[in-house]
Formats: sequence, C-alpha cells, structure tokens
Amino acid sequence: MSNPVVVGVDGSPRSLDAVDLAAREATLRNAPLHLVYAYVWPYVAAPIGSSEARGPERSLRDDAEQIVGEAAERARATAPTVAVTGEAVVGAPTATLLERSRSASVVVIGDRRHGGFTGLLMGSVSQAVLHHAACPVAVVPHTHAPAR
Repeated sequence: MSNPVVVGVDGSPRSLDAVDLAAREATLRNAPLHLVYAYVWPYVAAPIGSSEARGPERSLRDDAEQIVGEAAERARATAPTVAVTGEAVVGAPTATLLERSRSASVVVIGDRRHGGFTGLLMGSVSQAVLHHAACPVAVVPHTHAPAR
C-alpha cells in the first residue's frame, strides 16, 4: 500500500477544505488518509495535582479529539473507499507535520492567513511546511469563496 496522504486539521473552514482535497488525493493515489491535529498545552497557573489543573487539559484533549473526529467524518463522506485514521498530538503544528511528512506521500494543509496586507503572505505553518517537508505539499489557498 502507498504511503498515506497526511492532512493537518484544526477545525477551521480552511482545514476542512484541506480535508476534502486530501480525501480526493488519497482516492487518486489509492492511499490511506491520515488526519493530524497538533496543539500545545496552554500555561495554567494552578498547583500541580489540583483539580483545576486537570480540567483544562482534559477539555483541550476532548476538543482536539472532537476536531479530528469531525474531520474524519467529512473525509469518509468525501471518499468512502479510503481508509481514514486520525490523531490529536501534543506538539507544535509545524514540527508535527514536518515529522509526519517523512512517511507521507503528500501533506495537505490549509492556508490560515488573514486579510489585509498580512493576508498577502502565506500563514507561518503552511509556509514552513511547504519549504521544509520531506514530501510534496499541497496548500489550500485562502479564498473568499469555499474551495469546493
């Protein structure tokens, strides 16, 4: 079997567009699709071992797994014959996607740039992955209309 198509997800509309593109690409390549959501624990000022310290971590993990689950459902609807897996990973998005690129056939990501002058430039994660990945990269561009 082929190396997987890897897609970075974060729950944003652009990352869901990336899921659609990645699912279609996985179909064309007869490859599995692997969704990755990487996140960093926020700093919480609470004593170690307190219930307040466990609450936000559990909530963040649950939210991350929900984002991956919803993206996987979307991928399966787009490409029902593709094997879809997903993971929520504690780690920096750029570093995680670059590591996954070592065993991927292609990495697909959405461009999360903002409007105005800064919108002329690609987002920092997509820019870094595009230039440093160990495989081809597809970036779903920021547009005003849905990329369907």
